[in-house]
Amino acid sequence: MNERDATDTPPVPPHLFSVVGSAKSAFGFIVDEWRYLARLAAPVIFLQIGFSVGYAMFKDWRGTPPNNFELYLWDLPGSIMMGWFICSLARMIVFGEKLTNLPLRDIRFMQYRAELTRSSIFLSLLIQAVIVVLMTALSSMMSSLETISKTEGAESIPGYMSGLIIFLLVMIFWSARFLVTPLLVAVDYPIGTFLRQARGFLFSLRLIGLTILCAFPVLFVFNMIFALLIPDPQNMTDMQLMTVMALNKPAYLVAAALINAGYVFALIEMLGRNKQI
Repeated sequence: MNERDATDTPPVPPHLFSVVGSAKSAFGFIVDEWRYLARLAAPVIFLQIGFSVGYAMFKDWRGTPPNNFELYLWDLPGSIMMGWFICSLARMIVFGEKLTNLPLRDIRFMQYRAELTRSSIFLSLLIQAVIVVLMTALSSMMSSLETISKTEGAESIPGYMSGLIIFLLVMIFWSARFLVTPLLVAVDYPIGTFLRQARGFLFSLRLIGLTILCAFPVLFVFNMIFALLIPDPQNMTDMQLMTVMALNKPAYLVAAALINAGYVFALIEMLGRNKQI
């Protein structure tokens, strides 16, 4: 494993990477390695489907509307497995590392790799928790604004609430760069060095564009299949609901794999090809 000198200057100016090029590399990599990645993803998908079905049954039994925090807790085991999958994907792209070629007798390396994996998973869970909190707060404020607007008129909306919502939206947009930090931890790249290069809003804008470019084809195909299988979503049968759950998790995983592969190729271009990332 190569060591990166933190004083090295990255080969391109800050936040400059090709959105289309990174997406193209991600699609090419996933297509080339789909057999291995499918085997790697199988336990992740089964676990996520199992807990989704369990949560749906629990929600129907209790008879209460869905809760973001409750859903996060039910998704936690699947999220841990997803974090492991994404960590393995990042190390595979950067180092060519697969579970089949790990030096199992090198105890020191295996402990080092396990530590990086745990740290990467923990960081991804922390980011997901922050996203849940921010989205819940934003949804609550938007609901309050709508209620005030309907009951008292738009002129009665407090100015500070509108300003707070705008501030939250700007912060969410700027903070998009932190989505790639679990990938950096997975390959032991200094987050501080990355953040110094990813300053400004242009990096977040490019990252969001890359996310959309990688996810759109998968979501488009899934929505087409969904429309064919379930012409009337408002009156789904239990069997149709189970079918949607069974298709939703693989589609989400494929989209996540493409998005994170795109992130890794973007980081390689931005931070240097001959280094750890």
